[in-house]
Amino acid sequence: MQKILTQKDILANQAFYATEIKKGKVFIYPTDTLHGLGANAQNTESVEKIAKLKKRPNKAFLIITPTLEWIWENCIIASEEIRKLLTEKLPGPYSFILKLKNPETISSLVNNSEETIGVRLPDNWFLELIAQSGVPFVSTSINYTGEPSAKRLEDIPAEILASVDYVIWDEASSRGYASTIIDATSGTPKILRA
Repeated sequence: MQKILTQKDILANQAFYATEIKKGKVFIYPTDTLHGLGANAQNTESVEKIAKLKKRPNKAFLIITPTLEWIWENCIIASEEIRKLLTEKLPGPYSFILKLKNPETISSLVNNSEETIGVRLPDNWFLELIAQSGVPFVSTSINYTGEPSAKRLEDIPAEILASVDYVIWDEASSRGYASTIIDATSGTPKILRA
């Protein structure tokens, strides 16, 4: 049985876990919406492992960026309205679809070599760890594709639970429903999922 880690466990050894993120270890971790399944979005092997665990070939993943500055550096901001919206809503329970300026900054498996990427900055303590690692991090629900997202620890498929490197469970920091997705690829934002 996988050891369940808490916020206290992680923050007591933050530098170690930030390095584990960089190395490409696969995590179950809390966000401000649902718990997620993730790893370093620059590590193709780790992204491939997550796609296999979810039984999800050829479907793009969202990423959590280490900082808002990462978005300015690596994505195209189509208008001042979009920049203002990102600044107001992040960190928060939102995902923004943006055009990618620097495709080499993530594994091509994350977005299937598309021109766009979905970015998040959750309002959750785990973001500190991603910021410390300095790398973008895959953000996807814990489930097999087409099945409901795991909202409780006991909902996680046993195969996924047994295959990840770290399980961090923190129900108190999670709202229990998915992020709002906003298409921000043009100058005018469009809500794709409320």
